[in-house]
Amino acid sequence: MSPHGNAAWYFLHRHLAEGRGDRPAFQPARAVAITGRRCSDRAMTAAWLARCGHGGLPLECRPGGLAHDPATVAEYKARAATRWGCTHFVESDAEQAVRIAAAAPHLVVLWWIATERRGVVVGAAG
Repeated sequence: MSPHGNAAWYFLHRHLAEGRGDRPAFQPARAVAITGRRCSDRAMTAAWLARCGHGGLPLECRPGGLAHDPATVAEYKARAATRWGCTHFVESDAEQAVRIAAAAPHLVVLWWIATERRGVVVGAAG
């Protein structure tokens, strides 16, 4: 079993990127940051993760050859989370959350609404 199984969390979202600390609680030892940012932005992404106190998290970036449209990015995130053995996925974009839930029904997907400091569990059926 992956060390990220059971209760792994994806938490990387725009609000953290903007320097906001609004995010759900998670256990860093059981988390991975999966982002739609390109691999070419890895160093910049890792640097702001470190500034936010999460420099030790594994970081998964979108391969350069993948398009940046919502459907492709959501599919990439769902596959990456599955590969890492995640059971939970936190997403700040509502459309992405729905698409991830549809692509990976085994994940508990939480749409994180940072302005309200709360999450909404998302389910999708094909």
